Amino acid sequence: MKSYIRNKTLFFVPDQDLISDNLADYRDQMLKKLSKSSNYNDIIINMKSVSTIDSSGISLLFGLNKEISSQNKSLKLVDLDESLNKIFDIFNLKEQLEIDHKEISS
Repeated sequence: MKSYIRNKTLFFVPDQDLISDNLADYRDQMLKKLSKSSNYNDIIINMKSVSTIDSSGISLLFGLNKEISSQNKSLKLVDLDESLNKIFDIFNLKEQLEIDHKEISS
């Protein structure tokens, strides 16, 4: 997973699906980056390479959102494909996680 800071925003760009097989590494990388750096105000996860998410992936996003919110920062998901948008719609996840449909170049 790629991560970088630009204009006071911390970006994460997963390169695999957010499913249980991949999550331990993602979680460790994200938490390590969040704890090491404080010179950002917002966090964006660019979902352009994610085509599948399972309940563990959704739990990861909610856990990150809770951690980030406790630091008075915001989490935004961007560039979700159509199938992920449907999943987030069906389960009303868009009411709890901020989603922006525009693509952000990395």
